[in-house]
Amino acid sequence: MKGDSLGHKKSWASFKKNDFPPVWFLEGTSQGTYLTKFVFMAELGKLEKLYLCYVAAMTNFQKKSPCYASRDEMMNALSMSKDTLNRTKKKLIELDWIVCYERPGTSDYQFPALGRRDPDFQWKNPGRKSRGNKSESQGD
Repeated sequence: MKGDSLGHKKSWASFKKNDFPPVWFLEGTSQGTYLTKFVFMAELGKLEKLYLCYVAAMTNFQKKSPCYASRDEMMNALSMSKDTLNRTKKKLIELDWIVCYERPGTSDYQFPALGRRDPDFQWKNPGRKSRGNKSESQGD
């Protein structure tokens, strides 16, 4: 298992006390708010944003406690299939948005981080019938 870079799963046995990803702990009590703002502005797909917001919501920032929700809990909360959940998690790990520590026989510890943009992501243009484009849709 790859373990030195942020973008790969790590063994929980290699985790040391206070060995937290340095990029996501901000001073103060509003870390979750800041992370959520970064997630909404990030160039990621909607499934990745949903997954990341869930991980951030389940993380206790003040105690530096990671998200340790099981796959079944996450599938139910996010209304995702097992395959979709695994694909989304893998993509977020590759883009450094999640630092994941594997724990054999139980759920992984997941820390949210500030990752990179998705190279395949493109913002969608507003439709012709969207608000503000009324004159275009009527042919003026």
